[in-house]
Amino acid sequence: MRLTAALVARRAFQFSSIDGTRLGWSSSSLAICLSSLTALHEEHETELISSFYPFHLTLSGDEFQNKVDLYAGTIRLNPAATALQWLGIMSEVSHNNVITLKNNQKELNHYQSEVQRALGLRVIKGHTCGSEEYHKCMKRLAMESSQNNSSGDEDKSALTISNKKSKIVIESSQTCRRGRLRKNDGSFEVGSGMNCMQILSIIGKFAFTSNRIIEEQSKHQERCKELINRVMDTYGVEKIKRVSSTVTSEQMSQALSILLNKDEAEQRELRGYLAGQSIGIVGRGQLCCLGDDGSIHLPINCS
Repeated sequence: MRLTAALVARRAFQFSSIDGTRLGWSSSSLAICLSSLTALHEEHETELISSFYPFHLTLSGDEFQNKVDLYAGTIRLNPAATALQWLGIMSEVSHNNVITLKNNQKELNHYQSEVQRALGLRVIKGHTCGSEEYHKCMKRLAMESSQNNSSGDEDKSALTISNKKSKIVIESSQTCRRGRLRKNDGSFEVGSGMNCMQILSIIGKFAFTSNRIIEEQSKHQERCKELINRVMDTYGVEKIKRVSSTVTSEQMSQALSILLNKDEAEQRELRGYLAGQSIGIVGRGQLCCLGDDGSIHLPINCS
């Protein structure tokens, strides 16, 4: 139901995508909201541009200042707002806005390629860094790396010991004043106000620890894949996935090991419930429940 309603709404407005996952609503409630959005388009189509592509729509109850983001390419609507309030936001989007967004996206792709070539690692935007702030940061770093290349001043010695599976996460300059290593995934966290040499210095400083964290993660992921296959064979489960990104491979392995360590009688009883089903692993302390997609959600500490 939810997927059908989202597809109809996306086609009506020609959004690149629609995201309502932040609401935490049931499929039926979200479908009603999306159907109302489609009805708005049908009634006021002449007041709106013919295509909103490549904008994507985000439904969120959070308050936000920038409802039409020409850098992130996001249009944000509050599902609790009235249809007229929705219309007021949507009617602000013009063909010139679409052209500006496409140019911003093209420029950002170019800047990112230049920066990643200079730093030797993939670069992504962090949660605390605004889309415009990130765009300006990438532009500045790209210009700086180009100047360094032309003058021969670029120092790549730090890159020789960095792990290419890691990444650089750009956070707000106010949030991240000094670079650090993220212990959960081995990525390098830097502020948007830092220059290339400062970032290279951070990579060199934490490269050894980053390598170790990523190697350990790789082992946990392989172990997790092995346990997933064993649980699927043992219980006749069709699919196993992590519901939240906060659930680590190690935690997934612990939850799956609990299922595999049950005695034959318990396994036989559980097989009657789980055979042919999909399992989603959720965080500690949550209850066993049924997800919107019909999958059975099990917490990592479920015994």
